[in-house]
Amino acid sequence: MLLDSEPIASVEEKGQMSATLTRVLACIASTLLLASCQTPGPANPAEGVELALIVQDVEATENLIALPTRITGRFRKSGDQVGIERQWPGTYVETEFSGSEVYFDVGEGEAALMISIDDMPPVTMVRPQPGRYQVSGFDDGVHDLRLDVVSESQAAPTQLGGIYAGPGSVKAQDPERKPQFEFIGDSHTVGYANTSTKRDCTSEEVWLTTNTALGVPGQLSALYGADYQVNAISGRGVVRNYNGGKDRTLIESYPYVLLNSTYPYEADDWNPDLILVAMGTNDFSTELNDSDPWGDRDDLISDYHATYAVFLKQLLARNKDAYIVVWMAGDLTSEQSRESARVVESLHGAGVNRIGFVPITDLFFDACHAHPNVDDATIIANEIFRHLERRNLVFEGSSTE
Repeated sequence: MLLDSEPIASVEEKGQMSATLTRVLACIASTLLLASCQTPGPANPAEGVELALIVQDVEATENLIALPTRITGRFRKSGDQVGIERQWPGTYVETEFSGSEVYFDVGEGEAALMISIDDMPPVTMVRPQPGRYQVSGFDDGVHDLRLDVVSESQAAPTQLGGIYAGPGSVKAQDPERKPQFEFIGDSHTVGYANTSTKRDCTSEEVWLTTNTALGVPGQLSALYGADYQVNAISGRGVVRNYNGGKDRTLIESYPYVLLNSTYPYEADDWNPDLILVAMGTNDFSTELNDSDPWGDRDDLISDYHATYAVFLKQLLARNKDAYIVVWMAGDLTSEQSRESARVVESLHGAGVNRIGFVPITDLFFDACHAHPNVDDATIIANEIFRHLERRNLVFEGSSTE
């Protein structure tokens, strides 16, 4: 069984791991409707520039051209084939354009968005009304735009429209190959309330302080310059949801484009190099209820082992070049870490080598309902980073090559 036991990196060591990580952490999602955050750390040419974000009349902007975009995450095209419907966390859209302004459409659904132009401080939008928005306040020239969905949309799907610029804007360049990291898990992967500064929170406060881009997916991927897909649902488990909740388990939802849909997910351009799985907290965090189908804890553990092992083997069979990291917040004295480690150990015993287990200790759990905060996500990303380094894993296109 592969276990990590080295001490967690110091603040100084973490700061040296990647300059990119500093930029990812530059802006904590604001609870204001529109807010800009100044980027800490070294100055850059765009420092002090604030993006203006205003609603535009669609008819007054009909001469704009739709830009080609790169969309990362699970989605399906909407009726106009420009917009998308999405629900899994961490969706982001990227494009390149020329000019001093750019436009994008937001459709129905509640979401928190983070809009970034080049290395400028991002602008955060919380529950924007459907419509067309203009982003301006930067110099004329060629720019990169990225739009991140940073909130969890478990209640219902949300919609994003196209991105537009003036006539003559440059065509987006074909990007260089980046590593692809897939994250599968529960609230610890979602980044549930990770920007919160307290544990006692309302549901609204949880929603407002969740930021997947600042969680484990965003931080670890930044260390490698990787694209990431997040397939995680707060409160869901391998065979049992939190307190026996009757929604689909994570494994039951995993095959689909939307959480509770019947539309299978298929994408020829998604072939992850690394798959990071963290499930089990919800299976074991509460006592069994009378309505649960397991006679006792041993029955639950047996079902968990069998179902989890099959799921991991299926992931390996579909992604023949991928390495899997199963990680868990908690040392091996916790039930969820112990049983997750046993699943990985059983696979090793069966000759499966492209998988390792990483328990994460010494976390703060200071976010809402004792969840990992942004600092905890940094610790988790560090530990997984070092696990991969010890195994000399190199990903094509990685910034660490």
